[in-house]
Amino acid sequence: DERARLLLLRLLRISLMLGVFAGAGIGLIGAPLARFFLPGDPATAATATRLFGWAALSAPLVCPTVLLEASLLGAGRSYKFLASMTLANALGLGAATHLALRLRPDPTTAWVCIISFFALRVTTAGLRLFSPAGGFGFNVFGFGRGDPTLPRELGGAEGEPAAADASEADLAAVPS
Repeated sequence: DERARLLLLRLLRISLMLGVFAGAGIGLIGAPLARFFLPGDPATAATATRLFGWAALSAPLVCPTVLLEASLLGAGRSYKFLASMTLANALGLGAATHLALRLRPDPTTAWVCIISFFALRVTTAGLRLFSPAGGFGFNVFGFGRGDPTLPRELGGAEGEPAAADASEADLAAVPS
């Protein structure tokens, strides 16, 4: 449905703006908070300030990730996909984080891995949502409209609904 696509794109822009504003806020208050809570230890306050900077960089990724994953779950077609991709991303990045921390044992190394994890999550959720297999049956590139593997209620062509991750009862509950 075109309205669903437009709503999702609008919410995606809003979530990205919220993430940028949150990141800017974290970046602005990081140094003063570090100095306030650690007044007797300038070296630790400087480290904390650097870590606030990494937290600020992650905020613009977190908000869109939550929106895209919630949209997939709300569409009722991607439970298994999200579970398996989150597990794969966690295992892959867990191993990468372990190796990275062995090579460079520094808190910023961990933050690079955290940001990488959110970048993978937003990418996998976005690619799934905006693919023919996504719960909305559309994508930003125009593929998936009238896709015969999708149920008609989700923008697919006439014919049998796809089994995918949704049960027949879930598909029947989708308003037309």
